[in-house]
Amino acid sequence: MHKIYNKITQYLVGSVVLISLTACAGIETKKDQFTLQGCGAGAVSGALLAALRGGNIEKAALVGCAAGGIIGYTIGKRTDKYVSANQAINSEIARSHKNSIELHKYNTSLAKQVRIHQQEVLKIKGSKITSSDKQRKLRAKKKEVAQQLLKSKEAVNQVSNELRVAKNFYKNYSKSATPAKKNNWSKQIVSLEKQKTILSKNVKTLTALNSSI
Repeated sequence: MHKIYNKITQYLVGSVVLISLTACAGIETKKDQFTLQGCGAGAVSGALLAALRGGNIEKAALVGCAAGGIIGYTIGKRTDKYVSANQAINSEIARSHKNSIELHKYNTSLAKQVRIHQQEVLKIKGSKITSSDKQRKLRAKKKEVAQQLLKSKEAVNQVSNELRVAKNFYKNYSKSATPAKKNNWSKQIVSLEKQKTILSKNVKTLTALNSSI
């Protein structure tokens, strides 16, 4: 237990130093600054989670650094493009609104595809064909479902990252927004979160279907 605490302390100290250096090193772009800060914060989160679950702290810290770095990079890249708080507010509201609409369309299409997969699996299982033909068709269908599942899981990860970025901008800029814009912004983020929940349910259904084939 003492060794675990020492490792976590090392990551905490290292991350604090990293974040401090980014503030003092004269880094020219927000993209680079947020990428380093995201890496540091992600490493700490990964190390803590691994310690609580009894996992590999070093590996978890590296994974956390990579994930945090990606989110930090995205935040910094967008921030570098904004010349004013008002531009950032309007752009982020529009982005969250667009993402929510696109995800809604994706969820509608995915739910339809899931139902089709379910019907086809039942049809194959109930068909009066030889056992070998039935297994061949089920293997082909399982491969198709697995590919759909992989794409859907990637979509969940992308939406999760986008939500982290969106919430970061809301936290940093919402105080500069008018009450009406702040309220609208919050609603767009909540809408995106709801669509993510629906997507996660579709992924869960696909996972169960894949396991049943």
